[in-house]
Amino acid sequence: MKKLVFILCTSLSLTLLSQESENSTPTDQETKLLELINRFRAQPTREAKFILEQINIPDFVDKELFLEEISSLKPQQPLFFDRRLIQAARSHNKYQMLHGQGHTQEKGKQGFTGKNIKRRINKVGLTAQLLGSGENTYMFAQNLFHAQAAFIIDWGQDGSGGMQEGRGHRLNLISPNYNLVGLAVERSDKYLAITQNFASVQAACIGGVAYEDKNSNGVYDSGEGIGGVRVDYKNKTTFTWASGAYTLPIDEEGGIVHFSFKKNFQTYFLNKNSTNVKFDYIQNKSNTHKLTYAELYKRDFEKINLSALDYFRIYKDKIVSNYDELREAFKTTSDLSSSVEITNQQREHAKTIYGALKKYFTSKIHFLKRRIVIKPLSSYLALEEIQKIVRNEPTLTSELSTLMRSYSSKEFLNAYKLYKQRNELGPRDFQSAVNKLDVTQLSKEVVFELQSELKKMPLK
Repeated sequence: MKKLVFILCTSLSLTLLSQESENSTPTDQETKLLELINRFRAQPTREAKFILEQINIPDFVDKELFLEEISSLKPQQPLFFDRRLIQAARSHNKYQMLHGQGHTQEKGKQGFTGKNIKRRINKVGLTAQLLGSGENTYMFAQNLFHAQAAFIIDWGQDGSGGMQEGRGHRLNLISPNYNLVGLAVERSDKYLAITQNFASVQAACIGGVAYEDKNSNGVYDSGEGIGGVRVDYKNKTTFTWASGAYTLPIDEEGGIVHFSFKKNFQTYFLNKNSTNVKFDYIQNKSNTHKLTYAELYKRDFEKINLSALDYFRIYKDKIVSNYDELREAFKTTSDLSSSVEITNQQREHAKTIYGALKKYFTSKIHFLKRRIVIKPLSSYLALEEIQKIVRNEPTLTSELSTLMRSYSSKEFLNAYKLYKQRNELGPRDFQSAVNKLDVTQLSKEVVFELQSELKKMPLK
C-alpha cells in the first residue's frame, strides 16, 4: 500500500474573487467525491463506521483508536466547488502524474504551475486575504470511496495507531474553517490520481447537486446529475453544471432558494446564516409539485427568525408574481391570523403579513382603476382575479364591485368574454368572433385591445 503524503498549510488570508477559469467545471466523479466529503463532514462517526464495514484497511491501523479519535469530531459546514480551485487541483494532479506524488513542484519541469499550494492558488486568482488553505493528494486510489477512507483514516506507519502523525489529511477534510474546495480526479494506469485543494473565504455559499435518483438509493451517483437547473436566491441566479453541482454566494439575511427545471420546481427556506448551507434538487415523480410560498411559510413557520415585515419585503416580488401565489398567501395568513393552535407571537407574525397583503391589494386596485381607462379588458381580468382572492374582505370587495359595475354593459361583457377565451378559440375563431361584435357600441380602447390580440395571433 502506497503511503499517503500530507501538508498542513500556514494560515493566510483571502477573499472570493469573481473570475472563474473556463473548462474547470466539476466532472461527475469530482462531484461524487465532494458528496462523500460532505457526508463525512455532516456525520463523522457514522462515516468512520461505514468505512470500517466496507473497506479492507491495512492491518496496522488501530481501529479502536481511529473510532475514538473520530468520535471527538464535530459536524462541519459543507464544502462547495470553486472553479479556480478545481483548476489549481487539476494542474497539480497532472504534474504529479508526470513526476510523482508530492505537494511541491520544481520549476522547469513539465506541467509546473507553482512551487507550493499557496502559489498555485494565487496563480488562478485567489490572491487577496487568504484565510487558509490545504491540500490532500493520493495517486493510488482504487476508487473514490477508497480515497475517502485513506484520507479519513490517514493510514501510515509514521504515527500512533498506524495513522500518520498529525492526521493532516483528516484535518483538512473536517476543518471548520474551510468552505470552498477544488477536486481533481483522473485515471492513471489502474489507479485514480486525486488532488484536493481547500480554501477559507469570508463569503458563505449555498451549493449541492441536482440529480435524478435513477437507482433510488437516495444519494447522488455519477451519471445522475442534471445540468441547467436554475437556482435563484434573491437577485442572484446560477445554473447547475453538467455534473449537477452548483455554488451560489449568499448574504447572512436568509431568504428563498428556488430551483426550476422545465416544469418542475423545488423551493427551500434559508434562515439567517453565516456559513455554507447545502440544498439539493432531486428529480423524481414524487417531487414535481411546485411549493408555493404559502406552503413554504407553513412548513418553516416555527423556524422563521425574520420579522414579518422583513419576511414580506424579501419575498414580496415572488409572492405577487402570479395569482396562485397570492391566493395561497392571502388564505394562509388569514387562517393563521385567527388560529388558536399557534402562539400569540406567531399569530401576530401572520397577521402582519396578511395586513401587508391587504395593503398590496388596495394599491393594486387603485392602480387598475387608473389603468382600466387605457386597457379595459386586461385590467378587468386582473380585477376579477383579485375579486376571487379577497372575496371575504368587505372593504376590498366593495371597492372592487363599485369599479367593476361601471364596466357591466352587455357589449363590454361580450368583448371581455372573447378576450378571456382568445387562447382557447385560436386565431381564426377569435377573429371571426371579433368581427361579429358591434364595435360601434365599444370604446376605442376595447377595440384597440382586441385588435392588439389579433396581431399577436396572425392567421396562417
